[in-house]
Amino acid sequence: MLRRTVSSLVAAHRMDQSRHDVFVEGESDRILLEWLTRESRNRDVRILEVDKYVEIDGPPVGGAKGRLLALASQLLQNAPRAHFFADADYDALLGKSVPSNVWTTDGKDLEGYLAEPTVMRKAVHLGLHCDSIDVATALADIIAICRRIALLRILSERQHLALPFQRTSAARHVRKNQEQIQFMFDAYLRALLQNAGISLRRQSQIETVHEKVTEEFSATDDLRLIHGKDFLEVGEAYLRKRGLCARQLQSVLWAAFDDSIQARAPNLRKVIHFIESPV
Repeated sequence: MLRRTVSSLVAAHRMDQSRHDVFVEGESDRILLEWLTRESRNRDVRILEVDKYVEIDGPPVGGAKGRLLALASQLLQNAPRAHFFADADYDALLGKSVPSNVWTTDGKDLEGYLAEPTVMRKAVHLGLHCDSIDVATALADIIAICRRIALLRILSERQHLALPFQRTSAARHVRKNQEQIQFMFDAYLRALLQNAGISLRRQSQIETVHEKVTEEFSATDDLRLIHGKDFLEVGEAYLRKRGLCARQLQSVLWAAFDDSIQARAPNLRKVIHFIESPV
């Protein structure tokens, strides 16, 4: 697809008053929205991946989300029928704002919609062919581990530690001790520090700060905190320790996605309503 410049996009919106666009970060976002509106989508509304459709002015900053927000700012006044759907990340928790034409995910990111009891139950029972584990307990355990990692991510961002979460495996630190699944948090933090080139002498101090951050966000909902990639990685490791073959957990969970989730996801519902009936 030939990518448009911002100016040509603005001109197209001015010439075609029926044009309504929803820009998203990537393929997974587009596919989910198209699936949820497969029978009800207004055909005047297009769902577009930002990097495939638009040439953003200026140097790329902040990945696909950064480019999406940059475009949202440029179109806010010039193309009022263009809207955007982005991962919430920790923006609101860290006091960062987004343009008013941007809807954000209800949880931290798109994968947060998979951390639902109905989805996990269907994925484990039908996708992984297992009815021998307590899915509610498993999900609670996985989320508890991911919450600890999430608060470490917030700490890292606040203190500019640049801890290398992407290249430090959390799954390696999920262990089974008799019938209990445990997360070796100290060892995981030590691996992060080593991979970041930070002295291990700072570990105790960072653990103390982590305890304070844990208390600070004690009332914050799990799904606003947990990182989707952590949920999938830890979830796979946890279920493997329970004897399940869960290597394709992400695919199984998406196949188990339940349309009814949107009733509990007000932000997602706003996006769907616009796609169905743009105003």
